[in-house]
Amino acid sequence: MASAGPVSSQEDAYKYKGVGSVYTCKDEQGRTITADRPIAECATKPLRELRFDGTTKREIPPPLTREQIARRQQEEEQRRIADYSRKQQEARDKALLLAYPTVAAAETARQRAFDEIDEDIAIAQRRMVTLHRELLGAQQEAEFYKNRKMPGELQRKIQQTANSILSEDAFVNSRNEERRKIDQRFAEDIRRLREIVVPESSPVLTSAPPPRR
Repeated sequence: MASAGPVSSQEDAYKYKGVGSVYTCKDEQGRTITADRPIAECATKPLRELRFDGTTKREIPPPLTREQIARRQQEEEQRRIADYSRKQQEARDKALLLAYPTVAAAETARQRAFDEIDEDIAIAQRRMVTLHRELLGAQQEAEFYKNRKMPGELQRKIQQTANSILSEDAFVNSRNEERRKIDQRFAEDIRRLREIVVPESSPVLTSAPPPRR
């Protein structure tokens, strides 16, 4: 049952009395249509569901357009991504706090890692000093063989010592690079710890002393 005109008079109210709901909308011509079921003529229009006495029970928006559907899907996807990122950050923060409950704990761990690397570098540098001394001695000895064939043992010693120096130098460079990465990682951890456990006004060191050369 459908009719034109709003549900406003006692007569209209009585006509729909006993009906669970009454639906009303305006069609393309601006006419108000009422019915006891959703109205086909208002499939793309806002629809109101009324009680039999004419008061609004709920408002039913028109179906979304393709553009609106696409925009809503994009917004939902952005919300999902933001929610996933938030949960990932919460998990990282939890792991970070388990590892380093305070900024001081993180700085202590960083220094411990630096001490180990710096000791390795110091040992390698001492070896390089010794190797350079041995290479210099072998090269001075080779001066005696300018005009004659150098003994094979001396040639091998010069070559092996030079290769050992290159190896030690590469080792020092790799440990310095590892130190740089550790410094970067701890700087990021300390920055995050400062955000979640330390007031903004508290001074915190986020960079380490330069690597040993």
